[in-house]
Amino acid sequence: MKVTLENETGKIGAKVVISSGELLRIGRNAPAELTGGEDRFMSGSHFLIECNQNRCRVADMGSRNGTLVNGNQIKEAVLRHGDLIFAGQSRFRVCIEDNPSVPQPEPVPDATAALANETLVLNDKPKDLREVLSPPPGEHLYAILDAARDDRVLEVLHNSQERYQSLYEGQQGEDLANFAPYLVEIPKDSPLLDTLLKEGWGNSWGIYLTSVKPFEGVRKHFRHFLLVETEDGKLLYFRFYDPRVLRAFLPTCNSDESSEFFGPIHDILTEESNVTNLLSFSTGEHLVPRQITLSAVQNPEG
Repeated sequence: MKVTLENETGKIGAKVVISSGELLRIGRNAPAELTGGEDRFMSGSHFLIECNQNRCRVADMGSRNGTLVNGNQIKEAVLRHGDLIFAGQSRFRVCIEDNPSVPQPEPVPDATAALANETLVLNDKPKDLREVLSPPPGEHLYAILDAARDDRVLEVLHNSQERYQSLYEGQQGEDLANFAPYLVEIPKDSPLLDTLLKEGWGNSWGIYLTSVKPFEGVRKHFRHFLLVETEDGKLLYFRFYDPRVLRAFLPTCNSDESSEFFGPIHDILTEESNVTNLLSFSTGEHLVPRQITLSAVQNPEG
């Protein structure tokens, strides 16, 4: 049996081949054989893969945030061709060859679609993106935009008439003004939304969210998540407002972590890697994002 483990997020390693009879440990540092310190949510020794002639299995090594296979948290599981393993903010695709006795379903085309058994796919009728982003009565629509992602982000905010503010404060806010995350409130029928969807959708400019809380309360809430502490006590910036990070992070949260992260937020909405789909995470729906097929999406420019 030949098994290839390919990292799809760039957080740790790249691609490695595991042959029959071999064991591979994956984590942030030694004694793991496949290591990389970029993923601060991965434990030192996070999970292992062991292969023999008949099967390949994955086992969690007592990691802090757990190991998921196709969106399901596991202690140990038999791997199949096309499976996706989530560890920390990293995502690995499994390719199994040379063993016809092992069932080999088609590979899952996208990481978020790997939650097939846990994701409600709302694709009976494609929906308009602006309609999906419209908040329920009594709630506000906000976006958290990443100024480091594109120079146009700050330019668009400056040219808008809407309220926006960096999540950073004081000297830090001044020093990082051009690279900070910005919270912006988007009223109904605001032309800002048209601009954001035309230029930013598909380019990872940021995430959208709904809440009954006013601007100050939402900003105060998300300021708690700007820094995270690693296992060795280091403080690192947490780019939760990057759709690519959010899609990997939320499925790893347990119920308590999910409740803490959502707080006063009702829905968090973000682009999928396939920009014709939107993912909606709702408070109280731990690990059950709704995948919504969109009727029309502006073509991303880069």
